[in-house]
Amino acid sequence: MAVSGTVPAPRSAGVDLLAHATRLRRATTVLTAVVAAWLLAQFGAVVVPVGMATVPEAPPGALLLVDRWCVGVRVGCNAFVDTPDGRMLSRVVALDGDTVRIEHPAPGSGFRDSRDFGVLPRRALASTVLVVFAAEREGGFDGR
Repeated sequence: MAVSGTVPAPRSAGVDLLAHATRLRRATTVLTAVVAAWLLAQFGAVVVPVGMATVPEAPPGALLLVDRWCVGVRVGCNAFVDTPDGRMLSRVVALDGDTVRIEHPAPGSGFRDSRDFGVLPRRALASTVLVVFAAEREGGFDGR
């Protein structure tokens, strides 16, 4: 027999919102971590080295957003390629199943390309350029 005032309240058969909110918060935290890891693995930022004036659209000092997995590589895109002379920023002019041909569109760049050493294996593609943020000039931002 219960003493007056000590009878437990009947439990409702409803939904426990706090437990659902906790599970949802944990799930979104895990999902955010997975998406962030994927983005960091696929995309990156690269600054064009001083002296590498091989592509007019990406002058030395420009900040580039690149795709490290080369998902959207196609003829005409700019890419970083591992050449016999080291990693170069160049333009893809021919793309076969296993080979890639690059040429520097900047006249008189002074660097060798596929016209000199021939085609490269497709695995030589290091990353493709997605966006170019132009470098600042001495007089201020150049407006590009």
